[in-house]
Amino acid sequence: MKGIEGLLNKSRAPLNHPNQYPQEVIDKILEARDKTRFCALKIKSRLLKEYQIDISPKGIGYVLKREGKTRKYKRRPKKERVLKMDVKYAFKSYSNYWYFQYSVIDWLTGIAYGNIYEIHSNLESLIF
Repeated sequence: MKGIEGLLNKSRAPLNHPNQYPQEVIDKILEARDKTRFCALKIKSRLLKEYQIDISPKGIGYVLKREGKTRKYKRRPKKERVLKMDVKYAFKSYSNYWYFQYSVIDWLTGIAYGNIYEIHSNLESLIF
């Protein structure tokens, strides 16, 4: 047993990587990428034809990604919070007066809210 030293934090990374590609193969992958800017499938066919090295395209992709040789894609901008407000004629009362429906929609979440008012004015809009 290690005693107190066994309780200390230490790295959990493996000490060896048995399935890792040899450094010569990694160098050839990076060299092919630098020369031609080919994708993983074309690099696979080139390595197979020139050096008789058969590697999966996914493995080539992992090597390229780890070495920072992939394209950086633009991120979509985040959606901004947009509130859309609308006022409509709702219905007519028996005494021939109109009621107005005030509604607002949050386009980011899709939540809608509405209320009925007797008057259509700026003050009613602010109260809503």
